[in-house]
Amino acid sequence: MLRTLNKISGAIVGFVVYPIKSAIINTALFAGTLVFATLVLFVLPIFAATDYYRTYPDSTLAKAIWRGMALGIVSLLLGIPFAIIILAAEIVFGVVDLIRSFWNGIADGYQEGLFFNVIKQIFFNFADCSLTLELIKQLNEKISQPYPPAHDDLDVSGEYAALDVPEENTFRVSNKEPPLDSAAYSAMIQETDPEVVFLPLSEKELELVQGRKAIKVLLENYRDLDARLTKLNEEIEKRRMQASEEQINEAELTLDSDLDQVAMSDIHQPILIVQMFEASPDQWRVVTGTTKISCDITLRQWLCEASRTHPLTNEPINNPSPYREKKTKYVITPYTDKRDAKELVEVANLIRRELYKNSEESRSRSSIGVVTQLSDRLSHMFFGAKPDEMPEKGAPNEDNSMVFE
Repeated sequence: MLRTLNKISGAIVGFVVYPIKSAIINTALFAGTLVFATLVLFVLPIFAATDYYRTYPDSTLAKAIWRGMALGIVSLLLGIPFAIIILAAEIVFGVVDLIRSFWNGIADGYQEGLFFNVIKQIFFNFADCSLTLELIKQLNEKISQPYPPAHDDLDVSGEYAALDVPEENTFRVSNKEPPLDSAAYSAMIQETDPEVVFLPLSEKELELVQGRKAIKVLLENYRDLDARLTKLNEEIEKRRMQASEEQINEAELTLDSDLDQVAMSDIHQPILIVQMFEASPDQWRVVTGTTKISCDITLRQWLCEASRTHPLTNEPINNPSPYREKKTKYVITPYTDKRDAKELVEVANLIRRELYKNSEESRSRSSIGVVTQLSDRLSHMFFGAKPDEMPEKGAPNEDNSMVFE
């Protein structure tokens, strides 16, 4: 009974409150636009004339007034039609908002109730009640930085060999290799540093990088590895939910064999094996596209009892082929979550850095160039040359003529 009463009262209050809220917001936006347009059209010419008179004290007052009037005429001719269009659009949007707010108030109020939604909506989510405010919000997001800069807690030091994944490695085919001793296998295992932080690429970052040829293959490898690890996480959680407490304590969780990309057997202890190359002395980077999911028990048995050859590449796992004439090695990491995937962490950092670098370059070129040119043209058109740009009296011009007054 109380739940039904809450829904009905929410629908009634929403029907009344939502249109009022929409009308108040749109009226405030209309008034703000009108005030801003007035300032631009009338106050700006006055300010320009005053500033010109102060900058060039030798000029007559009439000359300053004339320049202010010239700018005022231009502002009126260009600004009034633009202001009318903006104000008319706000009126249309306001009417649409008012009409749809009646239905939104009834629907939200009935579905969510009075106390938990409608009352809260009175003081929050203003953009939902105004198309104009929503457009301003979207415009602000476009103008502002479209993605986060490189994070301080991410390792973006060092350079990658290339932005894309190079041609497929040509592995040397190995004859029957003797088994690997346990010490050598243990030396390949690297635990993930506790300070490593993995921040997945956001949907916005993925959207921004989509279509960029330079990092197309990197992005494909990132998506593929992320999808495989997501499936692995789901299987781990699924087995954990189904297993008994005793099995969990003894780590006897078996995953399906289709997750193992190396030995193609059931996974008891998930690991990631990846090839790395020495980009610089003591600086190792992942060879993208080489991360494979496997089982520590199965892989250890194969390498330490059967052969040291990599089951997929058929090369000695402790002495792999060079990568772009650089020394390589295989690293095994026990898997608990995605931060254990070195390739995923490094590729995410690289894509982020490339996005940030390209954004800074394009933003600097576009914003500085456009603003500078526009400012110079307006300055010369309405105010003439600045004092520091004017040639000295008696000094030669570029054409070697003299300037006198």
